[in-house]
Amino acid sequence: IQFDDARPVIGDDLMFELLNRRALPGAGEFDLTGFSSCLQAKGFDGVVSIEVLDEALRGLPPADVADRALRATAPYWNLRTPESIDRSADHIRAMEEAP
Repeated sequence: IQFDDARPVIGDDLMFELLNRRALPGAGEFDLTGFSSCLQAKGFDGVVSIEVLDEALRGLPPADVADRALRATAPYWNLRTPESIDRSADHIRAMEEAP
């Protein structure tokens, strides 16, 4: 599952909207609670991939994007506790700083 949210459309250029105006889960107008609840009720236990195509996020360090994405997505899928999210973000930052 590719999981993201979308802001309200502001123009006629749908390709621009698709490539630049997606949002982290919960920051847009999609019914993500309904979507994830429906899949889980049907027994879905596959991979959830966060796909956020957003101009603002592209300028952030990868660890920050990963941290924000995991924190925004976790409530919809009952993924992790806040402590394990913090450890995951710390691990990503350490990998970025390694030679």
